Amino acid sequence: MTIKSFAKKMLPKTVWNFLRHGRGIARDLWENKGSRVCRTRYCGFDVCYGPGDLLIKKTRDGKIFEEKMCRLIVEDLGKAADPVFLDIGANIGLISLYVASKLPTARIFAFEPGPKQSGFFARTIALNGLAERVTLAADAVGEKEEKKTFMTHFSQDASGDGFIDTGRAGEPTSIDVTVRTLDAWWVEAGRPKVNVVKIDTEGSELLVLRGATTFLASVRPVVYLEIEPKNLKVYPYKRDDILKWFQAHDYRLSTLDGELCTPENFTGFIGRYDTYIAR
Repeated sequence: MTIKSFAKKMLPKTVWNFLRHGRGIARDLWENKGSRVCRTRYCGFDVCYGPGDLLIKKTRDGKIFEEKMCRLIVEDLGKAADPVFLDIGANIGLISLYVASKLPTARIFAFEPGPKQSGFFARTIALNGLAERVTLAADAVGEKEEKKTFMTHFSQDASGDGFIDTGRAGEPTSIDVTVRTLDAWWVEAGRPKVNVVKIDTEGSELLVLRGATTFLASVRPVVYLEIEPKNLKVYPYKRDDILKWFQAHDYRLSTLDGELCTPENFTGFIGRYDTYIAR
């Protein structure tokens, strides 16, 4: 057992979370003169975020958040004359902003039900004059249209927000959110030709897919999504069910390195990959 895992096990959760985030919070507050709305430059944009946000920590020293996936998304979008990108589970907008920086003509539709993240992303959109290129909805995306409980966390751990608390973030607080299906959204939006969809919803990715069957069958976009066993363990399905869903809907699932996923090899990818492509 490592020192980190031992400390996490022995210390009270509140103490562990304070130690985990304390340095980042202090740095952000210092650099932003104590403001609770912090700013940093990312991909040519001014990005708003909360002190100690773990996603911003991953962009320090000029790093790109989820760089490999982002580059592949832009490569796929770049094949279209008028690219359209859906960012499901957009958080504070880092992936959308990367796309916007590389493809000025891309139209981006982002969904983020977490009030902290969507609030910061909305500020970023306004601050950078991106309203004509990026449309942000503070809705969740799921299997059916409804009101549903959604678990939120402090802004430092807000990337762990979801329908069910996975236990991987801090103490959760429940709120009610509006859930849309991609099928309903697509019709209301005028049936746009969407080229790429990214889904990162902390374990509810299969619910998003189940509510998008008509949309996906009609448009056939490339789908990037997270399949993380630690998130899926609280949901009533397994990672194999996601693979089966894609196979049943004439999609091929592969790793970002291009390795085709099959029922025989899928288990072997656990721990090696948590992001996949479906074409």
